[in-house]
Amino acid sequence: MVRIFVISWILVTFRFVENVETETSSRERRLFLHRPISERCDHQIIDSGPGLITSPNFGAQTTYSSNALCDWHIVVPVGQVIRLHFTTLNIQATSRCSADYLQIFDGSDAIARKLARICGDVIPEDILTTQNEIFFFFRSDNTIEGLGFNLTYSAEGAACKPWLHVIPQSSKTFCLDN
Repeated sequence: MVRIFVISWILVTFRFVENVETETSSRERRLFLHRPISERCDHQIIDSGPGLITSPNFGAQTTYSSNALCDWHIVVPVGQVIRLHFTTLNIQATSRCSADYLQIFDGSDAIARKLARICGDVIPEDILTTQNEIFFFFRSDNTIEGLGFNLTYSAEGAACKPWLHVIPQSSKTFCLDN
């Protein structure tokens, strides 16, 4: 069982991860010290779109903030999936996107399957979820800032092949053979 606790203060964010393996009775505890956060923004969107999402300060002819942490959770109606389409991308490029980045997950939080970690200025292909929720966050450090990103999101029918059909079950969408 994995339990994640996140504690945010004005200057420092701590993340505590406890991994307890019941079969072997072993315990692992780690403490991570994250960079200070100067700008925090959280967005919950329950909408079928289309909609527009931008990084902080985008379009203001200035760069995004240092030490920013912004997250978005988008939920569309059950039976639909979410498409992200980037129109602008200018995020500090580093190896493995370790400084400034946009990280995208196929689900409701950062524990869901990771779809992408994006930085640089090469616009990626559209990102399509497998369910009706997506979670992503933008993180910047205190070195080099870029202009940021601009993307649109939209809901569309689940991406099943014609001989498959969609069955809504709880908040997820499944494609099954007839």
